Formats: sequence, C-alpha cells, structure tokens
Amino acid sequence: MRIGIDARPLAIKLTGVGKSLQQTIKALSKIDGENEYFLYSNRDFPMPVENGRWHKCVDQGLFTVNGTLWVATRLHKMLIRDGIDVLWGPMQIAPLSKVCKTVIMVYDFVWSFFPETMSLPNLIISRLFIPRSIRRADRIACISEATACDLAHLFVGNASKTEVVHLAAGDYSPLKKEEGERYIARKYGVQSRYILNVGTIEPRKNLSCLLQAFNLLRSRHGVDYCLLIVGSSGWRNSNIYNTYRECGFTENEVKFLGYVSDMDMPYLYAGAELFVFPSLYEGFGLPPLEAMACGCPVITSNVSSLPEVVGDAGLMVSPDDIEGLAQTMGRVLKDEYLRQQMSLKGLERARQFSWEKTAHRMLDMFSSVAR
Repeated sequence: MRIGIDARPLAIKLTGVGKSLQQTIKALSKIDGENEYFLYSNRDFPMPVENGRWHKCVDQGLFTVNGTLWVATRLHKMLIRDGIDVLWGPMQIAPLSKVCKTVIMVYDFVWSFFPETMSLPNLIISRLFIPRSIRRADRIACISEATACDLAHLFVGNASKTEVVHLAAGDYSPLKKEEGERYIARKYGVQSRYILNVGTIEPRKNLSCLLQAFNLLRSRHGVDYCLLIVGSSGWRNSNIYNTYRECGFTENEVKFLGYVSDMDMPYLYAGAELFVFPSLYEGFGLPPLEAMACGCPVITSNVSSLPEVVGDAGLMVSPDDIEGLAQTMGRVLKDEYLRQQMSLKGLERARQFSWEKTAHRMLDMFSSVAR
C-alpha cells in the first residue's frame, strides 16, 4: 500500500497539529514495516524519520504562500504521479479532485461554534473547504468523542464513516520539581513559584478569564505566585492584553514567554505548582495531557473534549466562572496533599494515551479504505 500524507504542518513551528503529525509519523515508522509513505508539502520541512520506505515530496513554486489552495489544486497531480492508494489529510482538507481513497483527521469545529475567535482568512478557508472534504472523505478520524459528536450533529449521515482516534502526550515524563524550578529560574528569570498556562494567545483560550481569576487569587486569597503564559501570539488578542493592563500586572506577576521549544516544556511543566487551562472549546486539548504526563496538577474547563481527556485526574470549572476558577486555584495551591493526589492521578491518566495506539488506529483506517 502506498500512503500519502499532507505534511504541511511539519513546515511551520510545531504546535498542536504539527506535533501530533510528527509523533504519529514516528510511531507509524516503528510499527509498519510493509507500506510505503509519501510526505507532501508546498514548503520544505525536516524529515521526521530516516527510513527507505518514507519519501519527502516538496512542491515549491507559486503555491508556497497558501497551502490550502495548493492542496485543493496541485496535490492531486503528485498523488497520481506516485500511484497513491490512500491519502491522509491531517489538516481536515483534501484535494478537490479525488484520485485515491482519502482519510481526513478532524480536530474541531471552531469555524462553526466559535467563528468570532478566528481570523477572517482562516474562517473563510475553513468554511469553504472543510465541509466538502468531510462529505467526500472515505473515512474520518476524529480526535475525541466530543469532536465525533459535533460532526454527527453538523454533518448528518456522515457518522458511520467516523472513528475516534485519540492523541497522546508524546515523550513527556516527570522530572524532579526542583530541577524544573532551577532550569526555569535560570533561563527565564522566574524567581518565584508559578502557575502555568500553555496555548496560542487568542480568544478561544479564554486568557482574559484566566488573568481576571489570577488577579482575584492574588487579591482575595492571599496567594503570591507568578503566572507564566506560554504560546505564540495568535489573532484577535487585543482584549487579552487589555485585561493584563487593566489588572495592573507587572512582569514579575504575569510573564508572556512566547513560543517555547519542546526541549524546555518538560521543565516548565515540572516546575509549575499548577497548570490552568480554561479554554472555551478544544477538539482534544494536548497541553493538559502533557501537564499530567509530567506530574503537574491540572485545572481545566468542563466543556467540549476536556473532561474526556482529563477524566477524574484534574479539577474542572465552567470557563465563564471567574470567581470559581480563582477559588479552585486557591484551594489546590493551599493543599499540598491534594496536589500530590492530582499529580499521581494525572500520571496514571496520561499513560492511557500513546502515539503507538494512535498510529495503530490510523494504520487500521488506511488498510480498511484501501481494501
């Protein structure tokens, strides 16, 4: 079987989709010794594996700027050239011309449920191409039960070709807390205990709520911590920075660290007293799982896929309950025994997810559509 993969996420900074694709490819290369794989992109990218059955195929030229147009109008020619049996579209998009079986991975439906949190170009592209790709796909991999339920609601009649394929936390494992604290203090100048948040700085991550809750935590609950916010700047985030200024925070109280390399992330999770992720909507939610894999206690929202990921290992709060979030953070920070129990449960929960399981599920889907 000759399997094509839309590898465009590997050509940009590895965030959620890129990390997921990279880890799944590595796992596929370990478990599959028979099939041949072709990684396609309109931009150059680092090859994630060294294997003779894996091929890097870069089509640079006029379409290096807009990858979606490249997939829609150019990719099918490469699929024909290489005799591809199955194409995996990990970015929810497939070519307009169908020349082989297709499996697409659906992460979420932000474009339908929270369009106001997206940039206009991304919203237009999503609405133009994702519905068509879902309807034309032979199989659909949804990254959570919550996403599968959303798909069944939005695309009546397509649920029968849908499977749930969970993601995983990758190579994260617990470090000693003191080791994490020392590393973060030395590299990022954080001299106090800290609460951590990870994710793109954009409205859906609900950072304005987190900043207000953190302000309450400091003023009403007498807790003296720094809040570290890790992630690249996204779109429509002016309200987040406005809230930061309105609360009167100093850099010693709230630090925006920007994009942080994968090498530093385990230290950030390990050194944190608490990980807080009050997102409005997530197709899966990798950061809470990564935090649990590192033994960091987790507080997250009680919406979309997050209860499915965290289970009973973390505490959940309504994403619009600022007072409740502040109280829950204060409760966890003041109770060392509770933090220890949350850490142990989180480690156990994270072990239930693995990229090997993800790879096996995807390989089964490729094989089933190719038959």
